[in-house]
Amino acid sequence: MNLMINTLSLFLSPEERNRSSHARKNLKYMADLYLQGLLIQDMENMRFKLDVAVLDSNVPTTIVDMSKLSVKQTPLFPAYRKLQQDYRDWVKIQLEDDLARYLQPPSERSTSVTSEWKKQPPVFHKVDCIAPMVKSLLDEIRTIPTRLRDAYVRQWRRWLVRRAVAFIQFSKNEGQVYTIYISDGRFIYANSIYFRFRNIDKLKNALQLHDQNDFLIVLAQAEKLKPGLIEKLHIYPH
Repeated sequence: MNLMINTLSLFLSPEERNRSSHARKNLKYMADLYLQGLLIQDMENMRFKLDVAVLDSNVPTTIVDMSKLSVKQTPLFPAYRKLQQDYRDWVKIQLEDDLARYLQPPSERSTSVTSEWKKQPPVFHKVDCIAPMVKSLLDEIRTIPTRLRDAYVRQWRRWLVRRAVAFIQFSKNEGQVYTIYISDGRFIYANSIYFRFRNIDKLKNALQLHDQNDFLIVLAQAEKLKPGLIEKLHIYPH
């Protein structure tokens, strides 16, 4: 597992690698880490199930199950934000109910057990496809000497960052500006400005991102460089 973590860490920035962890015994899930390994026995002893615990993370999560050789993901932004908020609203209601029950006289307290959170839709969905750019990377890595693979992956990541920077710049040039006006009955205020793409296909063609999975990878990297970009641009990946 730690070999896999070492490989995946090549795709992270130095700051992100500093917030990562290898798998080891008795290690609990930490929502603030970018990359981490968890052993099955430690996951079974968690107070909360993993599909609930991951909602404490500020970013979507991908799980690589080394025992089942499967990959699962949470929804992407902005659907992830909504799912996270639904969970937090449920937690708030449960805390309020527990407090109200505690304030009641002992003889009147309800003995009902706190219900589980009903996840609609499920937190994770299985990923069965591979982005063409990733498949191409893996095919190329197999053909080069082992000693050169680390450098090749790092170079590929730099290419991805450049593509994400181009994405951000393109959004500034091609995004249409809207101003939201709010009135209080006496004055009209220019409250905020946001952007909306006139033609998302034009952006994909300009950056040669013809496959949706390739587009999502570049979009995710752009979001890391400029947090809030997806919601600001009203780009809702499916």
